[in-house]
Amino acid sequence: MKFKNIQSYRSEEALKLINSDIFVKKWQTLAADLPVYCRMQEAEMLSVWYKHYSVVFEPVIFTAFNDSDELVGFLGMVWDEKKQELRHAGHPQYHGWLAKPDIEISFLQQVLRYIRNEFPIRNLSWSVLPPGLSVDTFRSALGSDMYMTCQETVSPMWSLQVSTKLKKLLKNKSIKSNFNRYKRLGNFRFEIIDDPEYLRKVLHIAKNQIDFRKEAVNNVLPFKSDPIKIDYYCEQLLIPETILPVALWLDDQLLSFNMGIMSNNYFQGRVTSFDPSEYRYSPGTLLFIRLSEYLTEKGFEIFDLTPGSNSYKDRFSDTNVGLHKPTIHFSNIDFKSTLLKQQFVKGSRKLLIDKLGFNIQKTRKWQTNLKELPQKINNIRKRKIRVNIKKGISRFNQPKLIHIERSNIPTAPLNAKMVKSQQYEDLQKYTGTQPFLTRRGLLIDAMKKFAAGEILYSVADDEKLLWYVWRKKVKGEIKIDKYSIPVQEDGVLLYDLYQSHSPNSDEFINNISEIIPLLDLKDVDNIYLLEKT
Repeated sequence: MKFKNIQSYRSEEALKLINSDIFVKKWQTLAADLPVYCRMQEAEMLSVWYKHYSVVFEPVIFTAFNDSDELVGFLGMVWDEKKQELRHAGHPQYHGWLAKPDIEISFLQQVLRYIRNEFPIRNLSWSVLPPGLSVDTFRSALGSDMYMTCQETVSPMWSLQVSTKLKKLLKNKSIKSNFNRYKRLGNFRFEIIDDPEYLRKVLHIAKNQIDFRKEAVNNVLPFKSDPIKIDYYCEQLLIPETILPVALWLDDQLLSFNMGIMSNNYFQGRVTSFDPSEYRYSPGTLLFIRLSEYLTEKGFEIFDLTPGSNSYKDRFSDTNVGLHKPTIHFSNIDFKSTLLKQQFVKGSRKLLIDKLGFNIQKTRKWQTNLKELPQKINNIRKRKIRVNIKKGISRFNQPKLIHIERSNIPTAPLNAKMVKSQQYEDLQKYTGTQPFLTRRGLLIDAMKKFAAGEILYSVADDEKLLWYVWRKKVKGEIKIDKYSIPVQEDGVLLYDLYQSHSPNSDEFINNISEIIPLLDLKDVDNIYLLEKT
């Protein structure tokens, strides 16, 4: 098939095109004849995204028509003027294109040539190519003065037609125990969300869960950094058969949330969250099981868990599809420089993992926190630094154990601030008032403590974390730092007190024992505190 030269549309011209009913019909016709893997390039998905995000990015659209004026090629992108980057349109895990198979390579050739000539960029970073699109096609479209480097990844897939995996999960003792636990505690339910305004309310809860985990794991804030996202998702829900939001509830507590993209019998997971304070009971896993049951009932065949090697994805997948993330270089110098960097990284990882036994994930988090340290120190007065250094040095001293029986706890004052339990959102209000504690470091530590079943007590106002303390069970002994202290009576340890106020403040707490009357400890007979000597 022959086609006319590609046409490019930018800014208002691009918006006018995608708002044309005639063009949208041609766009839909093209997509209907192609595989489902490029869902984010289809009219039902991309038109709404452009409507919301054209205030931030300049729309860039490429089209190709044949002699019969049929649309045979489409690619939607955006220009980020601030970062001087050509980016993908939409929020895609995958980024592909829409093109008739016999003009696919020639269409991409002209698109890449146009990009090289018209945009001031040295390279074009592509997202992961979706299953069904070949990296060889992409490579064949390169001009003689273009080069490509490629990262390999995998996308875990769950075949819903095969019931073996689901049956095995439902028989798992831990999963059965967690299901039963929530059923005993209250109104435990799985919910399909189909109302945009209700979705908005749910997303205002889920966004904190998502930002909490993403900041701890990846040092990013998907929702806080993108205030448009919620409006976009809510309007997208108005178009049937595009996105599917689901939630798992315990009474009014959002345990877990998931929202994915639908396309015929194919479901692609996109946004997922869970309440960090419930980490120990795997609410995300329970939601995935309920979601898979729903998808199976509705005739879906594939649950695409999307690229990544997370352990929770491995738990559900029965196959892994190999995928590629290409970068096109428009200069030989940039190409060779990238190759050298990749070889260095590959060699370094092999040395650290194979030879020295380093944990790369822990090393990466440590490096990130170290990079954040100078910025935090610059924002804190020298007096506070001295106070915190003194506290840090005291960690090397032998701790002294204080034992308090519940009968000896005084009554809380009438004007005491409300202390919340397991309010993970309070930790997101930490503003970095201690130089050796970044917010990300705080969240990483909190994730570990929630996973271990520890309880957070906290007080915060609308903007600021005022103080918190952690509670954990004690049985036989207390392990703290390098010390192990035996105890005769089982109970709880209150430790790791943080407060943001200066010693001159009326609300400053001099000792953990001062907050014990404020806490809900009715279920505890023995309370332990640690005092540094």
